[in-house]
Amino acid sequence: MSKAHILVVEDEFLIARNIAYKLRAAGYQVVDTVSTGEQAIQIALEHHPDLIVMDIRLDGELDGIEAAERIHAQVDIPVLYLTAYVDDEILQRAKITTPFGYILKPFQDHELFSNIEIALFKHQTEKQLADREANYRSLFEDSPISLWEEDFSAVKAYLEGLQSAGITDLDMYLRTHPDVVAHCVSLVQIISVNRTSLALFEAESKADLSRELNNVFVDASFAAFREEVLAFHNGQSLFETELVICTLKGKVLNVWIRIAIAPGYETTWGKVFASVIDITQRTQAEQALQQEQLLLRTVIDNLPDAIYAKDLQGRKTLANRVDLDNIGAATEEDVLGKTDFELFPSDVAAHFDANDQQAIQTGQPVLDCEELLVNSQGREIWLLTSKLPLKTPEGQVVGLVGIGRDISERKRAEKMLRASETRYRELVECMSSGVAVYRALPNGEDFVFVDFNRAGEIIEQVRREDILGKRVTEVFPNV
Repeated sequence: MSKAHILVVEDEFLIARNIAYKLRAAGYQVVDTVSTGEQAIQIALEHHPDLIVMDIRLDGELDGIEAAERIHAQVDIPVLYLTAYVDDEILQRAKITTPFGYILKPFQDHELFSNIEIALFKHQTEKQLADREANYRSLFEDSPISLWEEDFSAVKAYLEGLQSAGITDLDMYLRTHPDVVAHCVSLVQIISVNRTSLALFEAESKADLSRELNNVFVDASFAAFREEVLAFHNGQSLFETELVICTLKGKVLNVWIRIAIAPGYETTWGKVFASVIDITQRTQAEQALQQEQLLLRTVIDNLPDAIYAKDLQGRKTLANRVDLDNIGAATEEDVLGKTDFELFPSDVAAHFDANDQQAIQTGQPVLDCEELLVNSQGREIWLLTSKLPLKTPEGQVVGLVGIGRDISERKRAEKMLRASETRYRELVECMSSGVAVYRALPNGEDFVFVDFNRAGEIIEQVRREDILGKRVTEVFPNV
């Protein structure tokens, strides 16, 4: 049995002594027995007993109810009243002091003990609940996240009234009647908000926020609220979305809101909790990043060179318009995630992969290498390609970026030039007359041999390789 400390307050000496005796016999510890309210207050404040057994009628100026009221004003000690008289006036006065029970005189021992145990248990339970409430309130108030406790029961009743009036398609009705949605917002009762909420919405008090709640909403906010109440109406107990709101001072914020009906309130919507996270900076950063990506993509897609990126497995992660044209693909989605072995003939892909691996394995750029691309349509394209390892800030290679310039025209011109040179050489060498080709010096005072055919070697008794690059006057002084 509990070893609770109990103060007995009873003005009849024999009854007080008998109660104290029975309590000690039952294992309780009696702090003291006193006969006046004044004494009860003094002992209670000095010893803080676990329970006070208090007669309502006492000696002195204070009765038990007045004594209990003054004790409760300073310390939390449960009081169990004893009385031989019960009338409405006494009961009403006693209720104010929130007693933990009444025992009518005369009483049996088991009545005394059971009421004591019930009072102690009830007080302990209420204390635990109070501690939990204090912890919850502390977490609620000190949370860095905006937290709201709201009552949506009036909103639910209003929506049900619309249905009773013959509105069958509530979704369409709310979409076509924005004034009704605004009215639903005005029906929301704010039970509590924490300090973070007041700071976030630039409100001085909960009353200000309640009064100006409609001004927090912009058009997009009302649309989100409509979806929220429709979700609740359709049986969901949780709704979350991103939306735009205004503070009471007109500052526009991007927020992420999560709203949940508390367990047990699904049929009434009487308790709804909401958390609001300010994501304005994140949204602005995302928008700036999207703008930068759009700008970069515009530049990449309008460059005359092929630009692409690959991961360590050789899979395409980016391909600009020119690269897609080279491959013969219609859209970037057609090539993303694919390797060169899936896009080109195996011998072509193997050559590309060798250069890729050199850049990845060494971590050094592979610059100005000529690659012959043959796409799926059989089109041949010569590229002057540079492959650059893609690295993290820590220097780890995570892929590569390739830049390929189409040099097909140059390669064709070079081929034609070589063919022309071959024909020229064949013609000159077949001539029986000596042919010499000179280049004038900048000062115009002499010439330098740049070519000399076989017939010329025989006629002039010289060797071509001995005179090329030399001055004419050096080879033939008498000229």
